[in-house]
Amino acid sequence: MRYQPCKAKITGFLTILFSAATLSGSTILYDNSGSTWTSNMSISSYFYQAQSFRSASTATYLDTVSLGLLANDGTNSPILVRVFDGLYPGIGTPIATLNGPSNPGTGLISYAAISPVLLEADTTYWIVAYAYGAAYGWRIADEEPTTGTDSGRRMYGGTWDAGPGDFVMKVEVIPEISVSALFALSSLSLVCVRRRSQNRITEQAVAPNDR
Repeated sequence: MRYQPCKAKITGFLTILFSAATLSGSTILYDNSGSTWTSNMSISSYFYQAQSFRSASTATYLDTVSLGLLANDGTNSPILVRVFDGLYPGIGTPIATLNGPSNPGTGLISYAAISPVLLEADTTYWIVAYAYGAAYGWRIADEEPTTGTDSGRRMYGGTWDAGPGDFVMKVEVIPEISVSALFALSSLSLVCVRRRSQNRITEQAVAPNDR
């Protein structure tokens, strides 16, 4: 049982690593959700609406995206929210579909990543929303975002083109577990495995003399 101290070190390292990530919580990367609004753009099968944001200076994971939606008085069809990379949503690649209410009401509606979505540092991403059938409205902010930057907005009308303003949106992220920390953990694990193997060899070699 000589490897127990090493096992305890790994357990302690893991506890500290993941506790630090948890305590850090989510960080607001882009936010204009507190803005007033006087207009909105339709989300439907004919009009795909997109809002861009710029990622942080270091890699992070996407946590939640909240959209300022306006539900119609009638029955709305399911809405789909996806994440695209690239300078333009029509050219970029879809990297994730976000999970949330398919038939949301009016308000700031949150959508979360189904699986971890890594956001590379200093990269433009797009949140694209569309619906099949009856339309929703995505509110347009009257002020600049209080947090974060973006590259403008595009709307689909046969082609992607500039819209009249930025959509109401809030993007929250969580820090990426550092590669160096994971490397240190793997190195510690390898050392422990080698020590355990050496201890077993030593014990087997000494055992005959103890008989």
